[in-house]
Amino acid sequence: MLSLPIILVTLVGQLPTANPSEEVQKIWIGIRESRERLHSGMFKAKGRKVVVSPDSARLEGEMELFSAFDPAAKAFRFDRSEPTWIAELPAQKVLDARTLQPNPNRAPTKKSASDQNAGEPLKNFDLKSLPKKQGQSGGKYVRTQDQTILWLLRSPSAMIGSADLKPPSEIAPFDVRVLGMLNPAALRNSGESLERVLTGLSRQEWSVYEQADGLTWLKQTVNTVFSVIKIQILIDKQHGFTPLRLELNSSMKGRGQEQTELVEMTWEEHQGTWVPRTFKMERRDPASLETHELSFDWQIVNSPIPSSVFSSEGLGLPARVGVVDRRLATPVVIREGELPRSEGGATTGDLLAEGGKSGMAWFVSSIMVALALITGSTILRRHRRNTKP
Repeated sequence: MLSLPIILVTLVGQLPTANPSEEVQKIWIGIRESRERLHSGMFKAKGRKVVVSPDSARLEGEMELFSAFDPAAKAFRFDRSEPTWIAELPAQKVLDARTLQPNPNRAPTKKSASDQNAGEPLKNFDLKSLPKKQGQSGGKYVRTQDQTILWLLRSPSAMIGSADLKPPSEIAPFDVRVLGMLNPAALRNSGESLERVLTGLSRQEWSVYEQADGLTWLKQTVNTVFSVIKIQILIDKQHGFTPLRLELNSSMKGRGQEQTELVEMTWEEHQGTWVPRTFKMERRDPASLETHELSFDWQIVNSPIPSSVFSSEGLGLPARVGVVDRRLATPVVIREGELPRSEGGATTGDLLAEGGKSGMAWFVSSIMVALALITGSTILRRHRRNTKP
């Protein structure tokens, strides 16, 4: 189901422009020119995320982002940490997929006695049977012109891969310059391309409404097979064509179910360049409420970024986490890491040394387990909500 929500407000003193298409293009040109003035930067954003749902306990915790970007140097970094529900595995073997409870509704996977690939048994386990607790999801992602570095929270090792390695949804990097123009669901899937986002938005059909106070609304209505979606973006043309408010409303045809979403932002100017200062989001539907609040601390605006920020040494990984370069056929341990011995852990070198292939299978499967368990309960919760009459 397409879900693009909004909170509608009464808009006073709005007048449609005489030539909407011409005015729309002027606005998008102004937005593009203003956003492109921020050609490099580094920031931290901290705040809170809250999710309230009738079929789950209240989820609330700290949310933190870090990003550094220099498109001209083809360097990009994005770190994310946010609260989520995670499956709780037995403490003795936290990363061993074979300790999960079998799913009785699936036939066992056939494998030889020598095949102990820990990733294979994931197909036979029922995530609904696992207890869950509140934790943090996210990780660190770096992309340069010749490599990618990826680390997921709770993973025993960070991985260096090819430059085209895509980040998982737990990290969901985005270009900070598109904030205020996409709802968070679309933002998580927007990637790193300001150009792609602005091109896509500017080609849509918008109506323009001028307010008496000089602010401008861009509005559109989208009809899909299942829903009617109304979108409004409030633009401050006098202060860097900054988006101040994004409103989305999605109504299911024939069912009367409505989802609403509101994004509000404030901006600050750094020597002629406008950057986000605060970000607030509220998403509401008949079954749940979700809010995000973030405050930005800009450390660099349009100045050189130290190259160490985009290196494995500069990631600030926990001491127990190793680093493995997987760009060649034979993995290379860049940094030794160690899992807690109380959890039956071993050094990164031990894992790769035990059979080579089986050691790497363990490394890959640990990432698979982290991905599956972090997202499993969320997917199941949404499925139950969407299937309610």
